[in-house]
Amino acid sequence: MKIMVQKFGGTSVQDDESRKSAMRHIEHAVNEGYKVAIVVSAIGRKGAPYATDSLLSLVGGERTKLTPRELDMIVSVGEVISTAVFTQMLKENGFNAVAMTGPDAGFRTNNDYQNAKVLEVKTDAVLDAFASHDVVVVSGFQGMSEEGHVTTLGRGGSDTSAALLAVALDAERVDIFTDVSGMMTADPRIVKNAHFLKTVSYDEVANMAHEGAKVIHPRAVEVAHQAHLPMRIRSTWDNVDELGTLVTDKNLSIEHYRTVTGIAHQTGLTQINLSVNNTEAEKIFKVLAENEVSIDFINISPNQVVFNTSREDGLKAKKIFEEYKTLEKVNWKRVGYQYEEPEAFKEFNNLEIKNENQDGVVIKNISESLEELEKLKNENDYGLGDFFKKQNFAFYNEGKYLKIGERKKIDKPIYLNYHTNKENNFLVDYNVIEVADFAKVTVIINYDSLDETPVYHNGIIKVVTGRNSEVKIIKIQTLNTKSSNFESSKIETMGQGKTEYYSVELGGKINAISHKSYLEEDSSEVYVWPAYLADEDRKLDLEYSVVFRGRRTIGELQARGAVKDTAKKVFRGNLYFKQGSSKSEGREGEFAILLNDEIKADSIPTLFCSEDDVIGEHAASVGKVDEAKLFYLMSRGLSESRAKKLIVESSFRPIMDNIDDEKLRDKLFDELERRI
Repeated sequence: MKIMVQKFGGTSVQDDESRKSAMRHIEHAVNEGYKVAIVVSAIGRKGAPYATDSLLSLVGGERTKLTPRELDMIVSVGEVISTAVFTQMLKENGFNAVAMTGPDAGFRTNNDYQNAKVLEVKTDAVLDAFASHDVVVVSGFQGMSEEGHVTTLGRGGSDTSAALLAVALDAERVDIFTDVSGMMTADPRIVKNAHFLKTVSYDEVANMAHEGAKVIHPRAVEVAHQAHLPMRIRSTWDNVDELGTLVTDKNLSIEHYRTVTGIAHQTGLTQINLSVNNTEAEKIFKVLAENEVSIDFINISPNQVVFNTSREDGLKAKKIFEEYKTLEKVNWKRVGYQYEEPEAFKEFNNLEIKNENQDGVVIKNISESLEELEKLKNENDYGLGDFFKKQNFAFYNEGKYLKIGERKKIDKPIYLNYHTNKENNFLVDYNVIEVADFAKVTVIINYDSLDETPVYHNGIIKVVTGRNSEVKIIKIQTLNTKSSNFESSKIETMGQGKTEYYSVELGGKINAISHKSYLEEDSSEVYVWPAYLADEDRKLDLEYSVVFRGRRTIGELQARGAVKDTAKKVFRGNLYFKQGSSKSEGREGEFAILLNDEIKADSIPTLFCSEDDVIGEHAASVGKVDEAKLFYLMSRGLSESRAKKLIVESSFRPIMDNIDDEKLRDKLFDELERRI
């Protein structure tokens, strides 16, 4: 049985005229004795009703609340529609044809929704269909995950589907039909004497595709190359005997193979020239990457960085650097702190990760996870303000993207231990934890000092808790008394998910925290438990907020703290009931113990309500050690100092007892006892 695979892109199936042009090539192949597998893309390009971008716009585009798995459910529809419409046309014109989705055709993938990798192609269904049909029409761009969910293969996925199917079926060749008659030596709109190439090697066409030629996706070329599968790039509107460009192995019989095959180009470039001064070039590239500014032709010297980018991205890059330069520096009058620039902006190389090798756990460097981070972006505000967020995005030198797979129950806590010392005293970390639906995990993030070197820390923690998942985050900060600690964190909990967040602040001379937990969907729960000790001349400015959006949600914020010596402390606890959060319950309280007669501490509990049918409670208890408790303990023979320690420690226990590490818990109690 002779088999050929033909792939028709969006423009080839966008209307009746285009589909009939495609049908001519199918008819010719059938008449030549081939069984033909047709792979089709969604109908049309951006703007067309069933194009991938159009389908995405139906669910909010970049602002969608859908998970990647749920997004694949809708974006895969375009190819299914195209398959059905194309098959109907073939049957109306006398073809013995049958339609199949990607899963029907045997495409099995991993669980990396939106950009899945094909693990295997089971050809049984297609081969069985060829026993009674001449043509099998297959939806490109899609497959089925290990759990049985539909997945999509990312941009250019239909090209990849066609190449993989052709290899699996041992087809004689795969034809990629587009709106051009093959590969050309250059863009004819720019180079007037550009001409078509009859033959190119896999390497040549892959390089041209990577550098801007849009005729075929490079991943499909790589698949064909590995299998030495002949591939033709053809036009849907050409005659059936015009075969376009053959992509194959190099002709090694040619003694002097061509050094230049064609020219790929980019138009509308802008050149950016930046003075770096004390700012390292690497930091500039990080802020550009975080903001998805694509650059090329980089030239670095001791005093400047020069690069090219598109006109649009050039304007974006200019705005980014101008904004950071003009941002107003922090001046917190209540605790008496004005921002001081770190002594040096440098690398950090002392992160210890434990228990990462568990089934269902994926940990990547944050700099390698920009695509995943983009999917998690939304309008939920958080943090200490633009200055610290933009500084973090510009200068982060460490951080991880941690993904827990769907339905995975992680037995051992995962540790991110940031150890600061003389060589690693500048830490700007960006950590993102994404937990899929029905999963369970505990993550412990620890910041400590191994010596007395002053440390500058600006950290961001983002957590997304999937539906019906259980997540516990334990964050511990014990930096030395010479350190500055600035932290912005955000938790988003989806429907019926439960998140517990424990924040233990025992270190730092300057300690500023801004945390927001969002209850995004119905029946979600979050429990926030901050603990702090402010002694000596430390300055603490702490703000914790819970935002209620879904119905029947539960949010609790219960803080425990102690203040002594000449320390200054401000604690803000906020509950926000948004419209749509009916039947939700929120409770906020801070219980602080003052260990000196002269000490002063500010507590500001606040409740904001835009919904009627809710329960909201807030309270603050700030005062000296309970005299009755103190008297009772002293009457049992304890000294006043020892009795005070026990009272403070008992106040901290609801938080400390939830730390899933006995040695770490004991270490924190020892630190409390030493300083109280």
